[in-house]
Amino acid sequence: MTTLETQVIPPPAAAWDVAPANGRLRWRDWPVIAIDLPVLYEDEGLEEMGDHSRHTKTINFLYNGLRSHLARLFNHHVHANLNVHYHPLDKKAYVSPDILVIVAALPPDAELGAYRVGEDGPAPVLVIEVLSERTYQQQDLSPTGKPVIYGRMGVQEYILVDVSGEFLPERLLLKRLRPGQQDAHDRPVWQDEQDEDGGVTSQLGFRLIIEWDDQVRVLDAATGRRYLRPTEAEAALQEAERRAAELAARLAALEKT
Repeated sequence: MTTLETQVIPPPAAAWDVAPANGRLRWRDWPVIAIDLPVLYEDEGLEEMGDHSRHTKTINFLYNGLRSHLARLFNHHVHANLNVHYHPLDKKAYVSPDILVIVAALPPDAELGAYRVGEDGPAPVLVIEVLSERTYQQQDLSPTGKPVIYGRMGVQEYILVDVSGEFLPERLLLKRLRPGQQDAHDRPVWQDEQDEDGGVTSQLGFRLIIEWDDQVRVLDAATGRRYLRPTEAEAALQEAERRAAELAARLAALEKT
């Protein structure tokens, strides 16, 4: 394989534990990596193809669960469907992971219209793709597509979710990057992992499982705590408000006696 010119792109997010005063690292702080990245304009030509409601629901469950799990870590930022510009030469090339976690010195709940690796911060430490007819066609699983892009970006974990089992028999699969290793075609090497119960466990301390209702659930890996889905959280809030009103009514009645 011909060796191409090299270009700087960001290191793993661990290097961002301490950020400079201006919130950005200087160009010489970045390691050097080959620029022979696949070029992908993820949504190009698929503007008319919508997603199944199950796909949207799964992303919603993952987004809210991970935000709950990482809420105490001020420098861990969870985003959904954010355009990530990754290519050092083709500035328009981008991917839009269904879920991504960035560890960087960004403002809390930073509102980002897009994210450029190497300028706005480091590569995500985690990406999650929820497989569907739309995303499956966009090389989520192709050995020459997103696994190459994410691997060369320095993404440490790549989780694939298919609650229906239509595209991924395992339904949940975690691909862990093996840094510094390449296959016979000079592509990044991923190690596939899955827990005995079919779930997957991230180095960020959470687990994903598929529950009895064929929906994804985010758990705390250490405690087994089940993070509430949005509808469950709303129901719990309404129940708490009902009990509070009931208690207030009882106290008011006692004061009258």
